[in-house]
Amino acid sequence: MRYMARRVLEGASLLATAREMDARGVPTREGRGWHHSTVRSVLVNPAVAGLRVHRREIAGPGAWEPVLDRATWEEVRAVLADPARKRKRPTRRYLLTGLVETAAGDPMTGRPDRGPGGEMTRRCYATRSPAKTSTSIGADDLEALVVEAVLAALDGAVLPVPDETPTAGGTSPH
Repeated sequence: MRYMARRVLEGASLLATAREMDARGVPTREGRGWHHSTVRSVLVNPAVAGLRVHRREIAGPGAWEPVLDRATWEEVRAVLADPARKRKRPTRRYLLTGLVETAAGDPMTGRPDRGPGGEMTRRCYATRSPAKTSTSIGADDLEALVVEAVLAALDGAVLPVPDETPTAGGTSPH
């Protein structure tokens, strides 16, 4: 636990710390592998600082030797509570989510398709029915086909122009 606290204070991510614990062969209390959320829950637990908890409130010192001193525990909690630590994940865009369905009427949603090792192999649209065999189609190909069809349908179409005439109140109706 001291190792995990030190790594977090050094700026390591929870995921990296979990992987390091697994690589060192240190199991969790239940004998399982580490997960980033497990590292977080262990480090923010008041019991590691020798504090007793009652109804989710710190009730005072416990009758055991703390693993981390109170100052270190507070520092780790402050680091983990810092919003700047939140990872900014790129937003994946799936143009047709909510609009595509199979011939049988099953909805399809955009998601990454993963290979046997868990790595993303492509973007796709797939059904989410665990009871049936999932159907999927490559997102890039389907989106290109739909965009081309929409552009072909709009080619030569006359689009309505919104009325921008101000109303009596001085604003447009839109």
